[in-house]
Amino acid sequence: MSNKAYDTLKTIALVWTPISVFIVAVLSALAVPHLDVVTAILAALDTLLGSLVEVARRQYTKTYGEVQG
Repeated sequence: MSNKAYDTLKTIALVWTPISVFIVAVLSALAVPHLDVVTAILAALDTLLGSLVEVARRQYTKTYGEVQG
């Protein structure tokens, strides 16, 4: 996996997913209508980003092989 792909995955896991949870929690506390739709959109976006990172990782591995260490 390239450094860029690793950094992207790490950013998603450590920044974007917690931000999404925070947004949903705040919206829930404010009793925002249709929160189920907001939650579904945030989950879909996070899934898309994770999939894109995985595709990039597989392409990198196919081209350069597994990185050791």
